[in-house]
Amino acid sequence: MRTHHKRWLWLTCGRCCITLRPIGRHSKNYYPYEMHHANYKSDRLWWNVLPVSKGFHTGIMHGALSGGLSAGEQRRKTGHYPNLPQTLLHWWGRVILLVLLTWQLKMHLLAVILATLIAYQLFA
Repeated sequence: MRTHHKRWLWLTCGRCCITLRPIGRHSKNYYPYEMHHANYKSDRLWWNVLPVSKGFHTGIMHGALSGGLSAGEQRRKTGHYPNLPQTLLHWWGRVILLVLLTWQLKMHLLAVILATLIAYQLFA
């Protein structure tokens, strides 16, 4: 669902899960992106959905790794989607996304700790 995109981009620091290139809006620039779905049964960031840059999604995920076939064509011709290289890339994207989510959490905890210390110094 597109309603989750803004929050998902914020959680991933506005970075592609594979290439770490900026995606979404950064200052005055906009970098196109797509949410790559491993399957459409549910929208869960990290498990089923990976935010990736548009060029990577169309050129690599559904271009080079699938032989230029869409997910539906790939399923009809080969009997399964994703194939092994796509599956490995999905897992690698999950590893990178886990690192990004951990970084985002660490930065928020640091901000809370600093705000608490500053408040303690101001009101002590």
